[in-house]
Amino acid sequence: ILRHEGRLYAATNHGVYRLADDGPPPHRFEAITGLPAQVFSLCPMGSLLLCGTVEGVSLVEGTTATPIFRYDAGYSLLHHRDESDLLLVGMSAGIRRLRHGPDGWQDLGSVPGYDDEARSMVLDRDGSLWVGGGLDGVHRLAFAAGWDADPTAHEVFGAESPLGQQCSVMPLDGHVVLHT
Repeated sequence: ILRHEGRLYAATNHGVYRLADDGPPPHRFEAITGLPAQVFSLCPMGSLLLCGTVEGVSLVEGTTATPIFRYDAGYSLLHHRDESDLLLVGMSAGIRRLRHGPDGWQDLGSVPGYDDEARSMVLDRDGSLWVGGGLDGVHRLAFAAGWDADPTAHEVFGAESPLGQQCSVMPLDGHVVLHT
């Protein structure tokens, strides 16, 4: 659930819904059309609202969604805070990079050095990417040489750690929080 441009949206296993609260009560949620049943995530990117679905990534405009990237499930979406036009898409086997420009969306390919499942992603304060949801644990990747090069550091906090295998990451007050 998130609020985007004054509207409340909810991503569910049955699609995305928007609270229609601009009239008198009782208020209700209305379905966003054009989406597959399973929606895993919502991500604001400036004035745009994107959703990660079982079929990839879609753009929500009003009460309609349009696919912008069809490849694999878009489990998690992360708008890069330092590159306002960059979207990271966590999938079942790796992370894709999409760039939004005046001519639309460009697929920049996979993030090098990571091919596990990516159900949740967070950038920490130093720019490291934390990735959760894979069967081998939580990953912390540092990309000092940029997103086109292999990570300069790659730590895995796996099944042998107290975290276990399918741990997720989320942001909280500027910190990375891990949860199972």
